[in-house]
Amino acid sequence: MKKRLKRLIVGNKGSVSIYAIIIILPIFLLNALFIDTLRIISAERQIENAMDTALRSTMALFNEKLSGVGLFSYAGDAGTAKSDFDGFVKDQFLESGELSGVHNLANPEISNTSVSFENSRNLVDLDVFRHQVLESMKYQAPMQIGDQLFELISSGIKDKISEDEIDRIEKLQETYEDIITLAKERNRRIDKAVKEIEKYKELAQTKINKMIGNKSDYNYAGKTIPNYIGDMEGVIYYSERYLNLKKKEKKDLTSENKDEIKNFENEVKRLKKEHVNLFKQERGSLQEIIKQFVGTGKTASNPNKTSAMGINEQLREKINELDLDNMQVEDEEVRRELEMLKNLALEDEFFSEIITGIEEMEDDFKSTVGKRTDGEYVNYTIYQLVEAFYDKATFKEDEEARDNAKDDLENRILYWINKKKPKHQDFIKDTLNGHLETYESSKKLLKDVNFKDEEEKSDGSFGDLWELLFSFENLANDQAEYDKLAEIMAHYDVASGNADLNQPSKSGFIKDAYNQMREFLKFLSDFPTSVRNELYINEYILANYGSNEPYELIGKSGDAYLYENKKAEFITYGYTTAGVNYFMFIKDVALLLFIVNLLENVLMRGGFLGPIGLLRAVGLAFVETANQIGDLTSEREEYTLEWSPFNIRYKVSMTPKLFLRIFMLLKSNGETKNNEKIRRLQAVVTKETDIKLDEHPSYIEGEVEGKIKLWFIPALTRVLPNSSGNVSGNEYVIKKKKVYSY
Repeated sequence: MKKRLKRLIVGNKGSVSIYAIIIILPIFLLNALFIDTLRIISAERQIENAMDTALRSTMALFNEKLSGVGLFSYAGDAGTAKSDFDGFVKDQFLESGELSGVHNLANPEISNTSVSFENSRNLVDLDVFRHQVLESMKYQAPMQIGDQLFELISSGIKDKISEDEIDRIEKLQETYEDIITLAKERNRRIDKAVKEIEKYKELAQTKINKMIGNKSDYNYAGKTIPNYIGDMEGVIYYSERYLNLKKKEKKDLTSENKDEIKNFENEVKRLKKEHVNLFKQERGSLQEIIKQFVGTGKTASNPNKTSAMGINEQLREKINELDLDNMQVEDEEVRRELEMLKNLALEDEFFSEIITGIEEMEDDFKSTVGKRTDGEYVNYTIYQLVEAFYDKATFKEDEEARDNAKDDLENRILYWINKKKPKHQDFIKDTLNGHLETYESSKKLLKDVNFKDEEEKSDGSFGDLWELLFSFENLANDQAEYDKLAEIMAHYDVASGNADLNQPSKSGFIKDAYNQMREFLKFLSDFPTSVRNELYINEYILANYGSNEPYELIGKSGDAYLYENKKAEFITYGYTTAGVNYFMFIKDVALLLFIVNLLENVLMRGGFLGPIGLLRAVGLAFVETANQIGDLTSEREEYTLEWSPFNIRYKVSMTPKLFLRIFMLLKSNGETKNNEKIRRLQAVVTKETDIKLDEHPSYIEGEVEGKIKLWFIPALTRVLPNSSGNVSGNEYVIKKKKVYSY
């Protein structure tokens, strides 16, 4: 038995069978796993393809109103989508009864389908909206842009002028404007002070002289005291008569004598009051002078910045900034203007010496100064001396006091008449008048006829341009359209803008124009690399919601300002007041045309670098801009401006739409601005289609669950590295998800 068994085990036939079993079994298992794996892969592929086709078929139910403007979103509801998706999936698989006589390697059984929308991924989402617009315009935009924009880009404007030149001219103009503004304000304050200074001059040179009078006027006067005495000399002349009459006994006085005494006393009272009041009238003038010159409580060594002296220091600094001595100027007229400009600033002594002199005059005119010594009057002010003259020299019948007062008056006052040199005359004659003459000379530029003429022309031409821009009687009568847009924009979480339609200052307009030119040059230099996507979005706006005729600025109907004709302007500027967007667009055009005209005048023609010349250049630029705006917005000119800035080699036919293309790109210069533009575009889409974009999804997610029966050993498939399925009994369950977007 053992031998037989041994032969069975080790014999030739037995060894082959064992080895065959050992070899065939693994091969069988591998083949089984391979076949089931292929069937699983085939089933997965079928399910995935079916799901992809079903999603596309389901999403074919898109909103036709939106598709008309190149946007896509699902038009049905969730129930419709579920029903359609389920049907489209199952239609792609044969039922068991349909497989009679057919051998199929893998025919999965669909056990469950579901579909859902990603509500946050709708057309209100900026990225989704932007993606769809770019997709719709990637072929259309290059053809739509046309040749005109590329002609403008390649015209060579950016090679004709640099940003450094723009900065230089703007700096020069701003400095001139600052100098003129400072000089006018300084002069306004000085003129206020001069009015008070003139009061001191008038008091010292005219009123005091008139108060004293002229002795020669009484050479032929009668001795009888009249009922009117005009001055101190008259009092002195008649005082002897008065004192003699006062010494007489009353019984010896005639009625005429009594009248003379009464006349004299009445006139002395009147003259004293009148003459004392002369000095009281000037009280406060010194403080006003100090206030205007250096500031209340300040001095010439530490003036207030807003005082005349403080402003004069700023004026001097601004003039020094120009470095006029090193400015290369060949034009004789410009040199003359710059010389006048150089003399605008006053020396500090103008303020300090005038204040010191007026303070000394004030000390001599006011009522109490120092200690009074009766008899000699050495410490009396002129005011006190006048009081003493009338009090002691007349009524008290003190001949000695009267004589002392008379002598002092003659020494300190009466000699002024005789061209002597009293206390204040040198200051008035040599210092004060000299400074005031210098001040008048410093105003030479501002008083120059050409300066005044060009300033008036510049202001007038700016006013004319603004009147042209703002010449409509009624912006538009479609405010209800903008109210609806504002409501939609608020729903999409973007604020609407409010425009300031008041006439800006001329300097503010010019500053905006310089900034406009810088942005324009940057646009020309960077085009199209930095703005490609925004360029396509802008072209989408123009293609679907463009800017249409008419463009006239003048007219009662306001058709040029209507929303229906200027939708692109609304999307670009974002104002929700009827007609304002078109106005703001035309204003931008005017800014660009003006600054080009101004720079052409200054850089390409002679005689415009001085302060008067630059004013002339500004005025001319305003006039030229008004004419160009007239051509661009006139139907008789076919709404076309033949533009050749900086003498480029050919003229570019500029239309309102081409200008709008430029400004749409100029305003596409930041994420915030671009997102706000998209929001306004979404508002327009909603208004025009009556479709709320946040209620129509553009993203759908489908899920399909299928299963396939395994033919061999199910446990073997557990070793497969597959995340989309798993073994359940003798079946392999497959779950697939897929997202589809327009």
